[in-house]
Amino acid sequence: MSSMSNTRSYIIRYFNSTGLAEVSRMMLSAAGMECVLEIPEWPQEKPNQPFGRLPVLIEKNADGEVEMVLSESGTIERYLARTYGFMPTEPKQDFYQEQFCDQTRDVVIAFYDRLKVKPEILEETVKKFEGLLELYYSVHSEYLRKNGNNGHYFGDKLTYADMAAYNFFRHMYLHAIKHDKTVRSLVLDKITPEFVKLIKTVENDPALKTYASENIEVASFVE
Repeated sequence: MSSMSNTRSYIIRYFNSTGLAEVSRMMLSAAGMECVLEIPEWPQEKPNQPFGRLPVLIEKNADGEVEMVLSESGTIERYLARTYGFMPTEPKQDFYQEQFCDQTRDVVIAFYDRLKVKPEILEETVKKFEGLLELYYSVHSEYLRKNGNNGHYFGDKLTYADMAAYNFFRHMYLHAIKHDKTVRSLVLDKITPEFVKLIKTVENDPALKTYASENIEVASFVE
């Protein structure tokens, strides 16, 4: 963990919901960092945000002075992963992690695309999502197996990739409960044993004890 860990605090500016800020929240919790959620009036505050969108990460020093303001969820996540040590041990594996996190994000985008399309192309959009999800399960499960199926992508440590994948399934769980019962058959019933292991491992990681106590448990839903 970075030596700056005891001298920084954070504000995450986002909506009052899970979504694009959740992986960043997980990483800050795992790093033991102080983090406050700031919910802006929207769209009134839209012009005041970098690029006019959320999430936004605000980093303050020990004196409470703002030292950094970052936009774009992927950029924020990569910054926190590098700052607080949620990177693979081998430098070359950093690029695999980037790849896996980008692929996870692609699946999330494809999932939400199916909710926005016109009825006449819904079936085609769902098939596209199912094809991408099948490939995602196959490629990522194989990599998890090659790492010993120990619930991690890289070695035996908690990384950005672990938390990104976990957050995907957490988000699907919440969506299934609150909005769309078909998500269970579309996504969660097809989950592989490797991802089930990852979900359990992340939820039981001591670094995420506080985060886990404040949020729903996904493991019981995918068993």
